[in-house]
Amino acid sequence: MIPRILTQSSLHHAHRIVAARITLLAAALCVSASAFAETAPAASATAAASSSAAPAGSMVFEARFNDSTGLVLRGGAVIGANGSGVSAQPADKALSIDTATAPGGMAIPSGTAVAAAEELTVTGWYKPRTGEMKDAQTLFNCFGSSLLWDGKINEWMWRVSSKGTSNPKATTWYGSGKNPPLFSAGQWTFIAMTWKRAENRADFYMGSSSTAAAFTHKVERNDPVDSAKEGAKRAIGSDPGKPEERAFNGEIDNMRFFTKALDAATIENIRAADAKNEVVTIP
Repeated sequence: MIPRILTQSSLHHAHRIVAARITLLAAALCVSASAFAETAPAASATAAASSSAAPAGSMVFEARFNDSTGLVLRGGAVIGANGSGVSAQPADKALSIDTATAPGGMAIPSGTAVAAAEELTVTGWYKPRTGEMKDAQTLFNCFGSSLLWDGKINEWMWRVSSKGTSNPKATTWYGSGKNPPLFSAGQWTFIAMTWKRAENRADFYMGSSSTAAAFTHKVERNDPVDSAKEGAKRAIGSDPGKPEERAFNGEIDNMRFFTKALDAATIENIRAADAKNEVVTIP
């Protein structure tokens, strides 16, 4: 092949062609980058939505009871029918316990550890079967601590056991106040309790499906508690050892534990989200 001799004119023309092709390539790359930038946020939003269903941040346990997968029911406790949950939406369900026929509860996973927590918050819902809650009825009993109803004095009691002791007397009791604002039988009541070890103080909040959560009572104790004791047995709705003892008579929904003392605004946000059967995420 005879080599082609390029003149000054032909070289100038070649440079113009190359420059035009480079411009077109750069434009194509800009369009591709722009399209990627527009689609990237959607992918991030999807990932956030899918991960928000699992406990994260300060929330170390959540039981919504909408799906029985992974739940260990004890005694006669069952997952209620569609619409039995707080929001009454078809996909919303609750834990149902009938002490007249088959008392029971639900075991809490042993991996839920809060022994070293400096602060705690417990939130949940309960709906009694009768207008009068008699005897002792348990919302949860775990970590060597418990939230139970004392029918003798009509008061919710939060009990914190000192770490490293099995002595039942080595506990600190915090009461919700006499005759807290309970609602009628067959109606959902929201309850929240926050505890700070440094202040040795517990605060109680209550509300309903249509009433905002409001601060009701605080208790401060002089006897210090090292931290919440890490217990081997944990349960919702009844005593951890025997499901027929201190069983709650009614329905329980949306129980959560946090390793942080949440403020009043956050507690109200949780109540409002539950009333709509929405996912709760707390940083």
